[in-house]
Formats: sequence, C-alpha cells, structure tokens
Amino acid sequence: MVSGPLATVIIPTFDHGETICFAVESALSQTICDLEIVIVGDGVPDFAKPAIERCLEDSRVRFLEFPKSTRKGEEYRHKVLETAKSEIVCYLSDDDLWLPNHLETMLGMLSEADFAVSRSIACYPGGAKECKIWWSDVEGDAGKRLLAERTGPPLSTGAHTLAAYRRLAEGWTSTPAGIQTDLFFWNKFISDGQFTLRSGGLPTVLKFCSISRRGWSNQSRASELEEWSELIKCPQFRSALISNTLSQLIREKEIALLEARLSEQSYRARANELKAAVEHLEARLTDTDENAKIAQSKQFSAEQELNRLRKSKSVRVAKLFSSIPLFRTVVDSRKQAD
Repeated sequence: MVSGPLATVIIPTFDHGETICFAVESALSQTICDLEIVIVGDGVPDFAKPAIERCLEDSRVRFLEFPKSTRKGEEYRHKVLETAKSEIVCYLSDDDLWLPNHLETMLGMLSEADFAVSRSIACYPGGAKECKIWWSDVEGDAGKRLLAERTGPPLSTGAHTLAAYRRLAEGWTSTPAGIQTDLFFWNKFISDGQFTLRSGGLPTVLKFCSISRRGWSNQSRASELEEWSELIKCPQFRSALISNTLSQLIREKEIALLEARLSEQSYRARANELKAAVEHLEARLTDTDENAKIAQSKQFSAEQELNRLRKSKSVRVAKLFSSIPLFRTVVDSRKQAD
C-alpha cells in the first residue's frame, strides 16, 4: 500500500500570475512539512505559466493544467481528490497567504471533526492598521445563517478529511450561477447532518480581497503579497497583528452591544411615552363617558319635568322652561322624533 502525505493543499489558479508564488511559499513554510501542493490550472494563459513553473522547483508542488471551465474549475478539484492519498485536504487561493501554523491548526481541528474552517484576517490596501478579523462559524445556527445569507468562509480557510469528502453524496461540481463557488461546496458539509463541524479560534489566514483591489495590475498585487510575505516571517509581527485585530474586533463588538442597549433603552422610553399617552387618552375618554352620562341623566330629568308641566297645562311655564338650553334640547329632539 502506497502511503500519501499528511495533507493535500489545492491551489486553484487562472490568471493572477506572480501572486501564486507567494501563496505557494506560505504553504511550503508551514510548521507541518509533510504535504503536497497541487496547483489546479483553470485555463491558465501563457503569461501566467512562468510563475507557476518557478513554484515547481520544490518536489512537493505539482501543476495540473485543464481547459477553462464555466466557473472556477471546481470539477477539476474533484479529479485531484479522486486519486489523493492524504489524510486531510486544505485549500488556498492563489492570492492569499497562510500564517505558518495554519496547517497545524487544521490538523488539530480535523482530528475530531470532518470539516473545519479557520479564522482569517482581511487585509486591505491601507496596510496592517486596516486589517480586520473575518469571523465565520459553521456549527449549529451559525452554519444555518451562512446557508440563508449565501455567504461564508473564504476558500483559504476551509479544510476537511479525505474520508469525509468521499462520504459526500456529491463532491466538487460546477457551481450554479449566482452562488459563490466556495460556499456551494462548503454547504455540502454544513447541510448534511452526518458531518462533524469545527470553527477555529485565532486567525491563521491572510485574505486579500479582490473587490478592494479593483483596477490593480497583477504586478501590483504580487508586490503587495511580497511585502506581506516578509512581514509574517517575523513572529513578533504575527503576534502583534493578531492581537491588534482581535482587540479591534472586541471594541467593535462592545460598541455594537452598547448601541443595542441604547436602542433598547430608547425603545423602552418610547414605549413608556406611548403607554402614558394611551392611559391619558383612556382617562379623557372615561371623563367624557361620565360627562355624557351626567348630561343624559340631566336631560332625562328635564324631560320628565317638561312632561309634568305639560300635563298641568301650564303652557306659559312650559314655554319659559323651553327657553332654557337643556329643556330646549329635549323639545328639539322630540320634534325630530315626531
């Protein structure tokens, strides 16, 4: 029986060129060295191939070239896993970076789970001061929210055991339009109750969002990754980066909680105002009802007195009483009834 590496790392690529060199370097710099890296080409253009060829200088890296697919070559990833012999499978985008302990962290989580995701740090063009924690959970209700919101952990944060992949009803397949390719695949684990899911603690991935770098050339993006690749080689920098981004996340959560409490207090204050207004209105209505009853009682008494006067045939007195507003009301109402 031929034994395989501990981990298979799949790096899909299309036309990012030089950025893949730094992604591969971050994978080769892991604290766990027993791995294979498979670069899965999805119609790679000629200008991007020299960068890939430089990555092949390490014997743990190989390149599989395929024609351009309708999406991002998801079905080609399945072809790789059909023949893989590793224990776990990790994924890395060709324009992201792993911190050196990423693979070790994923191995730890997958020792008791089928599918796991790590935390990541979203890196923006402004540098380290602009970085933020990308916080995604996959267990329980959090995983259900991912399904509902159609958003989820980046490709570079996900991993699963090879055994679990082969228990899926369907592995990597072409993704329908309008759905993120990564999430479409993650959901196959998240929505299937047979799998054990885990979310990581501290971030182990640097995510360089393409949407915040629109208009950048491949060279500009590669230069940015080169700078970051040097920075994360320093343990002190890594510790400071994680500490600062976590502190910022905590502050944001505290502010959000405070705002929620203030909103709740404002709501309660408004509710109390409305309650007081309703009680005041009810009191006025009660007063009005009582006044109406009193007026009705007075009118009834006046009507009785007027009848008594008419029966006594004291017309002059009756006319006199009829000139009084209360008695006139009685007379008028009787005329209308007649």
